[in-house]
Amino acid sequence: MASLVVQSATSGLITGEHLRQRIVVRDGGRVRVVGQGAMPVQKAQSQQGSAEDLQLNVVSGSRLEFFAEPRLLFPGSEFSQVTKVALDCSSDMVLVDAVVRHPEPGAVSYSSEIRLEFDGTVVAVERMGFASVPEDRFGATALILAVGGFVAGLDWKPWLEKHSTPTSYGAVSPLRECTGASVRIVADDGRHLRAAIDDALAILS
Repeated sequence: MASLVVQSATSGLITGEHLRQRIVVRDGGRVRVVGQGAMPVQKAQSQQGSAEDLQLNVVSGSRLEFFAEPRLLFPGSEFSQVTKVALDCSSDMVLVDAVVRHPEPGAVSYSSEIRLEFDGTVVAVERMGFASVPEDRFGATALILAVGGFVAGLDWKPWLEKHSTPTSYGAVSPLRECTGASVRIVADDGRHLRAAIDDALAILS
């Protein structure tokens, strides 16, 4: 499997910045995309936040593992992202989408939409968001989306038992229109979130 490290020119998202990525894996390709570290999202200025658009296409017997590092929300930040995934029935994908708030006091705003298209049909839409949430209301969250035949029959029970605590809580839901799973994690902070993500990816490897 080929590995690709993606890093933005500014090493973070600043006021008004709009980051766009488009990745296509085809013809039996096997690719893992990672980041160099958590991407800081800076404080919004002049009522301008930052945004990210991601498009992933995985076709023709290919596999994509998109392991983005968490977006780190600094106090006063406003961040929105849209992810569109197109996959065919011959291909596999694992997507990690995570966000962590910085421990310094201050409210943050966040919105996310992930749209999954399977064999040309939209089969799942995942949305999450909050506005001006203070530091005592939110620590960290992640969504892991896994699609492909390799997901069938996986045993999530030990993972669910381990991550059913006040510091990290996980849930797993099967996808209805294709073979796959949606894994949601909420945690007190980035450390507990990272542990839950790593444990989930160990099951999916």
